[in-house]
Amino acid sequence: FFLMQVPTLEPLPLPQPSPNLGLRPIQLIEIKARGRFGAVWKAQYKNDIIAVKVFPIQDKQSWQTEQEIFKLAHMDHEDILHFIGVEKRGDNLQAEFWLITAYHEKGSLCDYLKANVVTWPEMCRIAESMARGLMHLHEEIPANKADGYKPAVAHRDFKSKNVLLKADMSACIADFGLALIFHPGKPCGDTHGQ
Repeated sequence: FFLMQVPTLEPLPLPQPSPNLGLRPIQLIEIKARGRFGAVWKAQYKNDIIAVKVFPIQDKQSWQTEQEIFKLAHMDHEDILHFIGVEKRGDNLQAEFWLITAYHEKGSLCDYLKANVVTWPEMCRIAESMARGLMHLHEEIPANKADGYKPAVAHRDFKSKNVLLKADMSACIADFGLALIFHPGKPCGDTHGQ
């Protein structure tokens, strides 16, 4: 199983995978959100602002699910949160599992709408990008010369808290902790009520 390599940094999703480089020098700045499976931090890596979702050891399965979804072929999409990498910090019961992604200052659609009014064109842009993101998740994409096969994915927790707003007021879909991959020819598990 690929998680046996977790103690070191896993390669970035690039056409030519980079080697494992060890832990990145990431500085957690402030907690931006708390969810069912962890806290999302605004963080700094070198000169870049990034987001780090920190999972406690008891939520390791959700961390594994999220990274499995992000590492699927064809997941680098403008309407899906940009994935940077994963890290395991600490040992034993003190272990934390980090999911490192792009940071979006405007935050979740839910939080943004509590403090702001959107215009009709902004609302249309948000809705269109959310629909494109969901369509991409749900789409099964055959392998090609450049990328592998992407199975269909069901988010199973799609809500305004799991939609982030980018600077241009388009949206990207985040939080794949409850997502389910539909592999061809395999049962997809219990999806009743989801």
